[in-house]
Amino acid sequence: MRSLTGDRPDLPRIEVVAGVGEAPPEDKLHFDWHGRFQMRLGEAGGEWRMGSPWGTYLFDRAASRVRIFGADGPDATVIKDLFARRLLPRLVKLKGGATYHAASLARDGKAILVMGPSGAGKSTMSVGLAATEGWDILGDDMALIWGDGAGMVAPAAADVTIWPQSCAGLNLPPEACTPLEGYDGKHAFHPRRMDSLDPVPLGGIFFLNRGDCDRAQLTRHTRAEAFTRALSQLIYFNPSGGKGGERLESVMRLNALLGEVPAWTLTYPASYASFGAASDSIRAALQAA
Repeated sequence: MRSLTGDRPDLPRIEVVAGVGEAPPEDKLHFDWHGRFQMRLGEAGGEWRMGSPWGTYLFDRAASRVRIFGADGPDATVIKDLFARRLLPRLVKLKGGATYHAASLARDGKAILVMGPSGAGKSTMSVGLAATEGWDILGDDMALIWGDGAGMVAPAAADVTIWPQSCAGLNLPPEACTPLEGYDGKHAFHPRRMDSLDPVPLGGIFFLNRGDCDRAQLTRHTRAEAFTRALSQLIYFNPSGGKGGERLESVMRLNALLGEVPAWTLTYPASYASFGAASDSIRAALQAA
């Protein structure tokens, strides 16, 4: 069991309980994610409502209390996974944090964000660094940041979705890489659990580029270059909220973050043997920054 060190009143709390009976119907729709999980953000009775074909989540405006409808049914595994991977990272926005589409890892007292478009290899890189180079995985696909400036990276959903061929390529034992329900053939890599849930200081951001090279290479970015690359990785609680409010705050926060945290592009070969060199390059860059 992982736990916080001390009381940590500086970190917000969210109470999660099982909903009783049927979930209330949607009064108003704000946004519909047309993806695999068909998530819908709306309202019901003055509260936020996040629905999916598997179940429904109802929570107050401050995200102090979440009721999960369907967690005790036949789709319990999927709806609990959706809560950890899809809803919780967005609730962080309501609690004053920032969320990015990125993997997050930590080693030697510093955290990194690994960004890149789908297919860039974020999950495989995370598993490779964790399984072979001693990195702790803080989060698979959504990075949670608390505080102003450089910020602190909080642990999120640590299990990583990964294709079976990557599990085989990394020689992962069967018990560490098991089928994941609801993810079309993907598996879940179960990394060793961190002893603490305490946030870790953010040391750097790395944009992945799988390229034609013999070993990992780093290219340092200016603040403006990093901002342009990271802008599309912002996660919004309500994507239909317009240009003001949440969007403006998120953009300003990203700009402030990049004023404190260095960023690089990590170009690496398409080889399962490349993670050692990638880890060495990342650690050297963080030490020199």
